[in-house]
Amino acid sequence: MNSLGSYKKLWLDFFENKIGFLSLLILFILVVLSLLSPIISPQNPYNLAEINIIDGRLPPGSQSYKGFVYILGTDDQGRDVLARLIYGFRISVFFGLILTILSSIIGIFAGGIQGFYGGKIDLFG
Repeated sequence: MNSLGSYKKLWLDFFENKIGFLSLLILFILVVLSLLSPIISPQNPYNLAEINIIDGRLPPGSQSYKGFVYILGTDDQGRDVLARLIYGFRISVFFGLILTILSSIIGIFAGGIQGFYGGKIDLFG
């Protein structure tokens, strides 16, 4: 079987697994939400001009004096908890991606050295 056929079989097997497909779908939705957070979020939790202390500690589902509905409520400084989660996920995705790429580069480099030289270097891997 050629490599293209094996990749096709891998993807077909993956999409037959309901838990794997659901996990990939949830991850895709979260990444799209994090990329679109400036558009879909009613408030930028890092912009101090948008935060009002009057909206502090509102329970979930409350409405602010400007008319925003805070689905998860607000914290003690008046920041929308849902917006903080969405913006926080942006940072997590960015650093997760960067660290995955960095660890892959280090792992490939270390594995290449161990594979090329072998011997005593191979004992440490």
